[in-house]
Amino acid sequence: MGLFGPPNIDKLQAKGDIQGLILALGYQKDVSIRQKAARALGEIGAASAVPPLIAALEQDKPSVAMEAVSSLALIKTETAVEALIAALQQNNPDIRSRAVRVLSGIKEQKVFDAFLLLIRGDQLYLRESAAKALSSLGWRPEDADKDNRAWYWSSQLMTSNAKMREKAGVELGKLGSAAVDPLIGLLRSGEMFAPRHAAEVLGGIKQKRAVEALIDALDDEHVAHAAAEALGRTGDKRAVEPLIRALESENKYLRANAAASLRSLKDPRAVPALAKLLKDEYKEARNNALFALEDLKDPRAVNPLIALLRKESGGFTGEQTARALAAVGTEAVEPLISLLTGKKADLCILACRALGWIKDQQAVEPLIALLDDKHPLVRAAAAQSLGKIGAPEALEALLPLLEDPEEAVGISAAEALGGIQDRRAVPALLGCLDSNEARRRAAAGALMNIYRAGQLAKTDKQAILTHEHKIQTLSHTDLGAECEQHSDHDYFHADFSL
Repeated sequence: MGLFGPPNIDKLQAKGDIQGLILALGYQKDVSIRQKAARALGEIGAASAVPPLIAALEQDKPSVAMEAVSSLALIKTETAVEALIAALQQNNPDIRSRAVRVLSGIKEQKVFDAFLLLIRGDQLYLRESAAKALSSLGWRPEDADKDNRAWYWSSQLMTSNAKMREKAGVELGKLGSAAVDPLIGLLRSGEMFAPRHAAEVLGGIKQKRAVEALIDALDDEHVAHAAAEALGRTGDKRAVEPLIRALESENKYLRANAAASLRSLKDPRAVPALAKLLKDEYKEARNNALFALEDLKDPRAVNPLIALLRKESGGFTGEQTARALAAVGTEAVEPLISLLTGKKADLCILACRALGWIKDQQAVEPLIALLDDKHPLVRAAAAQSLGKIGAPEALEALLPLLEDPEEAVGISAAEALGGIQDRRAVPALLGCLDSNEARRRAAAGALMNIYRAGQLAKTDKQAILTHEHKIQTLSHTDLGAECEQHSDHDYFHADFSL
């Protein structure tokens, strides 16, 4: 080292002057000199430099300490490795991160043990880095006990690698109760994304403490909506009341997810709150409430659903509201009949369809009355529903509609007659086989249904068989084939809407 100037690190390193470099490591006038000295000592690899490098790591400025960490990793004596492990507890996050990085190249048991301890810590970025370091060192989670596997895989939930997160979720699910503590730690971490992944996995574990942690997380704005979604998968009824309270949240995503989970839990206690959510300004929250009420089939929802149908009778909301009312069944019939006399055609159509799905005889006369409605799609919807109900008393009113100028009405009338399966419709339906193609196909399908019902007189059967080839060609079905079970939508594929 020169007498009248700063140490020349390059010259000292070239000469292998370890003592000179150690002295330069203490040169207080220039931090860059100390950095270069620390780096040079590592490149030389002198074990005698370990104590001063440890001192620099513990006492010097962060820039010098970072170089000391890298140099200790190059020297790799037992004392150096122990100092690096101790650096994992430093206050400076950059030093801790550098220590993790350099230790990931040292394959010793004490390093494995240090990383296994680190993945249990509350510093999430270090947990993730330690998990990656363990993998790079060849550590195999399948060879570890359940506890260490749980902490390792929970740390992998923080990675940006979607495939790794997915694998971690699967492995944590297999571990069950052993994974609960690590996941709860993540859930409460306040980190941006990891708590959401933790909530998802906890929901699948369905363990008591997991459910309790998810319920508590409903009060954490960062993870509440993920916790609400996860609670639906637990199947635990303790979540019902907390989720009902969550429907009042200002967080629209929380309201939507809480409604979806209440649908999964299928608890009637949720009905009043879900009915109230039908007025929510957030579309997804309303829709999830509709789905839930459809599944719950509770009569208490009828009036709120009717009110919603009056307000929004178009599009998806109208359709789903009608389905929810139909799911309730008999208790919804009279309120739906009351909608048939309104001036809004789309509202009337939806009410018709819901009544057809319910298949209650109370609706027959009001639906027959609509077969004369001025709006063709109302006539078509009424016809379809009468067919679904299977109302023979509608026969006389349906027959003239086979010749309705509106094709949708004619098709619906034919399909309805096929649903009613009354032999008296055979002559009129046979007459439709010479109509346009759409009506011919509808008539052929109806005749096929009537024929298969097996209630025909010999003359009617013979009349149908006379047109057998045409009917089979139009309906793409063999008259001799066995009748299969059909859903409402199979019979009535031409549900018309405005």
